[in-house]
Formats: sequence, C-alpha cells, structure tokens
Amino acid sequence: MPQPLREGELYVYPTKSMALERPELAALIGHVCAAWTLVDREIMHAYGLVLGLHDPVTRSDFSTRAHPVAFQIFDSLYTLNPRLELLAKLVKWTLKEDEAAFMRDAIIPNLKRRYKERSEIAHGLWTVPSDPRDTTTLIRLDTFGTAFAYRKADFQAIVQRIEDAQDQVRAFTRNALQRIQDEHRERHTKQQTAD
Repeated sequence: MPQPLREGELYVYPTKSMALERPELAALIGHVCAAWTLVDREIMHAYGLVLGLHDPVTRSDFSTRAHPVAFQIFDSLYTLNPRLELLAKLVKWTLKEDEAAFMRDAIIPNLKRRYKERSEIAHGLWTVPSDPRDTTTLIRLDTFGTAFAYRKADFQAIVQRIEDAQDQVRAFTRNALQRIQDEHRERHTKQQTAD
C-alpha cells in the first residue's frame, strides 16, 4: 500500500519526464492503465450480452449474443459512472432481483474503488525521491500536495485488484447468462413434451 512520505522526506520537483528516470516503475503505471482497459471491456460485454437478451431476433439454439447496437450505446458514454448506472438499470430490468442486488451492492462499489485507484495512477503527478540512491520508488503528488511513495509491489497489488474486479464482472455475466440459457432450454423441453 503506498505510504505518505514522512515529514522531512524530500522529493525532486516534478517535471514531465521525471517518471522515466525509473523506467521499470514507469512501465507499471502503464500496466495499471492497461489492466483497467480490460475491465472496461468486460463491463461493455456484460452490458451488450444482457441487452442482447432482448434482441428481437428469435434464436432457436438458446445462445446469447450481444445486442447489435449495444457497444455503440455503451461506447458513447465516456465516463465510468454513467456506464455503471446504465448497466445496473439494465441488470435490474432484465435479471433476477438477487442478481441485480449483487451487481448494485458488490460489483459496482468494487469497480468504483478500482477505478479510483486506476485514476490516481493514470492522472498522478509523478516524481522521484531527492536521494539519488533510492531507485525503487516513485512519488505521486495528490491534488492537495500530499506525497505518496510507490514501489513495485504497490503497483502490482493495484493491478491484481483490478484483475480481480474484471474476473468478478466476467463471472457474474457468465453465471447470469448460463442461468437464463438453462431456463430457456427447460421451457423449450417442457413445451416439446407438452406438444
């Protein structure tokens, strides 16, 4: 976990290329950002597949697919909160109450926490410690001037939490869609045996 600098610890005034003095750590900033793009993609697929449940095309194989215009709708929203709000409303409208509650109470708050971490990294003002011997630290200055020391393990922990959030969204989507497919198959089988 990144720690605030202790009183008396100094850092070099930031410049636009300061983080490049620690290329391995600077690459981890990019790794955090790249990890989030996969979460964003997973959220978009969840939205597209759930909306696809209401595709007007009748499908006899009970398979699910993304709605033809879902990705265009989702992509037109540029920030996370409207995207999550859209997904939550669609899940509430489409899926069972317990699934909607899990989305609302567990998944969305987790995604917001991970996005906050990602944003702190992606939009951070980065510098290095004033001690030239300290080559394992990058320092992020927050909006209020507090300095936080980041080491490799801090970046890796953030990436892991982001990847866990991605897995959570993927598992939710997979489980909900599997349940729906099973229900469709069961209804179809009952209908065939009734005929």
